[in-house]
Amino acid sequence: MSSQGIVIVSNYLGVHRLQSYLSDTYGNLDQALELYKWNSEISAELFRILADVEIFLRNVIDRELQKLNVTLGNNSTWLDELVEFIPFAHHELIHNRDIARDYQICIEVLYAISPDIAAWSAENSGVPRVLAEKPR
Repeated sequence: MSSQGIVIVSNYLGVHRLQSYLSDTYGNLDQALELYKWNSEISAELFRILADVEIFLRNVIDRELQKLNVTLGNNSTWLDELVEFIPFAHHELIHNRDIARDYQICIEVLYAISPDIAAWSAENSGVPRVLAEKPR
């Protein structure tokens, strides 16, 4: 991309959005934009493994709570009494996090549910590949 194109892109991203990237790249706009693109890619890959954790963990919790509900003598599922939805919101920047550790925690949670699920999710995850491609 031309220097003019880089300036145009950075203007549309905005100063607030770029500030973290510029700080980490000592003000180098080209490197900041590369780090921005990498942050987007690693976020997408990490979201994939988090989706596995959320689905598998939620299903295990649901199964166990249903068993408990029956043990307590209830005929309905535990969700029948749930009346409140709690929204959850914004994707934050993650390029400064210890993403390798975050990923490892996801794998450990999945392993606690099932070693096979953990292995399947790890085999299908692009997190290690994208993490290794982080711009310096």
